[in-house]
Amino acid sequence: MGNFYSAGRDPLFYAHHSNIDRLWNIWKSLPGKKRCDFPDTDWLDSSFLFYDENADLVRVKVRDALETTTLGYDYQRVDLPWLRYKPTPRRPGQGRGRHGHSHDHGRGRGRAVAAETNNAAIIHNIYPIVLDKLVRIEVPRPKKYRTRLEKEEEEEVLVFQNIQLNRDVAVKFDVYINDEDDETPTRPEDSEFAGSFTNLPHNNHHPGVKLDTNMTLPISDLLEDLDVEGDDNIVVTLVPKEGKGLVSIGNIKIDYIRD
Repeated sequence: MGNFYSAGRDPLFYAHHSNIDRLWNIWKSLPGKKRCDFPDTDWLDSSFLFYDENADLVRVKVRDALETTTLGYDYQRVDLPWLRYKPTPRRPGQGRGRHGHSHDHGRGRGRAVAAETNNAAIIHNIYPIVLDKLVRIEVPRPKKYRTRLEKEEEEEVLVFQNIQLNRDVAVKFDVYINDEDDETPTRPEDSEFAGSFTNLPHNNHHPGVKLDTNMTLPISDLLEDLDVEGDDNIVVTLVPKEGKGLVSIGNIKIDYIRD
């Protein structure tokens, strides 16, 4: 599926994309003000050229394809037991205790701890981070406390800047928050799990082409589940799953996105 010229010949291509489309519909139907399409007009007015059923070339804008019913189809309503499941902290009550940690506001840097065992070594000049092993970074939070209105109108996000890798290599790493127990691996169903970065190899005629991208993960609910909303910092753990040493990260910070 990483080859654009042949992706449509893989039956999995259609099942995968249809399921993502279905999940996006479900997500938008959940309660809450944050469940809405991206409102930026540059994105909404972006357009693509397709051939229709009469082999005529037509231009379609993003805003024309946001509702499946407008496109003439919908998904069957089925029971969704996972909606009733809420992740729980792996070690309840262990989230607190980051109030007194100092951080360097001048450089906007945290401190990183790279570890494969309990014997962790502190890395002082951490950026860019090369993910050749498990890495831990202490990231400062700009806002220690937020009002109820701020929580309703903005999402606290973890931003990974300048993720660099070759487009034609497989890379995957998982992200965990305040997971400092090396004895028992954390799993995606635990509250500490924030998300993953994955690159599907895109083979082309120019091998070695570099990809420089960013990733943003929402963490408001996660911090609430871990009971660390009042802490100065969070500890971000990066666990390389595939492509160790083949990806680097230029910076990690916390930001806030308003509706």
